[in-house]
Amino acid sequence: MIRLARITLYPIKSLDGVEVASATLLSSGAFEHDRQFTLVDEQGKKLNGKRCPLLHLVRATYTWQPLTVTLRFPNDVQGAFQLPDESPTIAALFTKYLGEPCELVEDTQQGFPDDDEALGPTIIGAGSIRRVSDWFGGLGKDEVRRRFRANLELDCEAPFWEDQLASGEPFTIGSAQLLGLRVCQRCPVPARDSYTGDPMPMFQRDFATRRAAELPVTSLREKFDHFYRLSINTSVPNDVGAQSIAVGDELLF
Repeated sequence: MIRLARITLYPIKSLDGVEVASATLLSSGAFEHDRQFTLVDEQGKKLNGKRCPLLHLVRATYTWQPLTVTLRFPNDVQGAFQLPDESPTIAALFTKYLGEPCELVEDTQQGFPDDDEALGPTIIGAGSIRRVSDWFGGLGKDEVRRRFRANLELDCEAPFWEDQLASGEPFTIGSAQLLGLRVCQRCPVPARDSYTGDPMPMFQRDFATRRAAELPVTSLREKFDHFYRLSINTSVPNDVGAQSIAVGDELLF
């Protein structure tokens, strides 16, 4: 029996996440409040962790009803801001911090995912987090979680058990219906310290080498054109409306 052990939302893309006991999957497949906001430059392009390593140094915590973010910058500038009402104030702080004009924009229906074809939550197993932590002895499990930024963590202990969910076949977590589409291609962000942004030399190469060597027989090898991949990108069936999901829900497929 596989159950959901953890739910993490990232209200502002590329900043810290927040753990919740339950969440709502919108009809688009996105979690309500996940990547609901993102910084963009003057051309409307996302200012995310890939482009701006300085974002790793900003700390964010959240409270709900109303949604409020408390930000702390490396220069000790900090404050609590209600979203979306104080988005211009937040944008002004980041403009000064990053040294370029930016705006904080919002999408309440599908957020700002990296994979525009898979708007659903990303899924990882506890065993995978533990194994990656073992590979890189200086990384604790919480640091692996912060680097790979998955929404849902399953309590399965077998490393990379979740790979098999990428078949495109439907599965359920509690009463929520999901489709696993692909094993997530990773960007430069997991190679960096989640607090300082400092890169770990050869992280991507070493990760891919170990991932290939330890690919389980249950993994769908055709889903791997390379092995710098971890966690499952999902969507929801077209005819499914809003759904709720909670820690402790059972996965069936």
